[in-house]
Amino acid sequence: MCFSVSLEAINLREAGRDSVMNQLQNDEIDFLGLFQTIWDGKWVITVITAVSLFTSLIVNFFSPPQNFIATTEIKTLLPSQAETYRMFNNTNVFHIHTDQALINTCRDTDHDSDRNGNRNKGSNREILLKLTPSVGLHERYLDILVRRQAFREGFKKFTFLDRDQYESDAAYEVAIARLAATIEFLPPTRSANNDRGKNRGTWAIKFQHHDQDKWLSALNYVSASVSRSVQASIKEQFKNVLNAEKSKLKHEIEDLQLARKNLIENYKQNTVSRVAFLKEQAAIARELAIAEYSTSDQKIVFSARNNVNGDAFEAKEVMSDEPFYMRGYKAIEKELSVLNSRKEVEPFVDGLLSVDRKITELQNSRKLERAEQLFGLTPVAREKDFIAASISTESTLFEYNSMQSVKLIMSIVFGLVFGVAFVMISKAMRVRKAQMKSS
Repeated sequence: MCFSVSLEAINLREAGRDSVMNQLQNDEIDFLGLFQTIWDGKWVITVITAVSLFTSLIVNFFSPPQNFIATTEIKTLLPSQAETYRMFNNTNVFHIHTDQALINTCRDTDHDSDRNGNRNKGSNREILLKLTPSVGLHERYLDILVRRQAFREGFKKFTFLDRDQYESDAAYEVAIARLAATIEFLPPTRSANNDRGKNRGTWAIKFQHHDQDKWLSALNYVSASVSRSVQASIKEQFKNVLNAEKSKLKHEIEDLQLARKNLIENYKQNTVSRVAFLKEQAAIARELAIAEYSTSDQKIVFSARNNVNGDAFEAKEVMSDEPFYMRGYKAIEKELSVLNSRKEVEPFVDGLLSVDRKITELQNSRKLERAEQLFGLTPVAREKDFIAASISTESTLFEYNSMQSVKLIMSIVFGLVFGVAFVMISKAMRVRKAQMKSS
């Protein structure tokens, strides 16, 4: 009995092993059959994949243009271009610089004391420069650029937005302003933590759009428009400064002429008082029969003071211990005669010569005239040669999204999958039809 059970178990095991081997053989046959089916339908799969790819290309061609992010640097002037303003700046009437912030920094540095506590050489000149009206070309350029008015004009000129799609001019202007507001102005970055290639030494413009040609055309228009605005503003500022300096010079001359007149009037008043005093002293001397000055010990007190220029001293008799009539009526009357006979009093007015020299110096000064002439030689005064800064359109970096290439890859994958599925389903349907006919 036990022996028969063992034989049955062995038979069952052998039967299971045969079933597994048959199943493996069937699977192998099916796997090879799958590849055979795909190979037989390779041309169908290729055609379906090509149709899918071609359809994707057609859709991309007729779909809206792909957006990009454009980054454009704003270049400063070269040192050789800045040199064209040196002669004009030396007039110290008005200064034009390529980088105002840098100039101010240099001035503040020049004013610092050295290690020994002494002031640096040329500090007086730097103080004079700091008081002189000035303008920075790059800063003025950025100031006008960031207002975005030139961009709004450029967007309308090159039809970034279709006017017919808006109900009114006001709505169109609002849309243009909103589009201009999307422009980013990136400041210079010089951080050590930035990756290589991300440091910027200048300001940059960042904008997202889909039409590269329109954006480059708008940048060229904006660059020229802003330069013209900077040029006009500098001309107007220099004109105002020049007029202010001319007015200041005129007022200085008028003040000196008034001071001159006051000196002469004071001298005349003092002369009148002196004549009255001398007449009185001469009468006393005649009454006392003092004809001439008698030699006696007396003290004469002098007052010392600086002259008008401050470079010498003048001594003037102010009093003596004895009465003035003791000098005798002959000397006093002689002085009276001299004072009364003077027709020209100006040579005898203290300080008048110094005032006249200052008036002549100011009247003959050609400082403002020279500044105006040299300004005419600067690029600001010439319509074609002026550059405040420049938008580097030729080096604009365009960054496109990679979705287009992804769509093409997806279309190829979809074509392959759909082609294989079509071939497999077609083969299965043919087999099914054949089995139904045979049955």
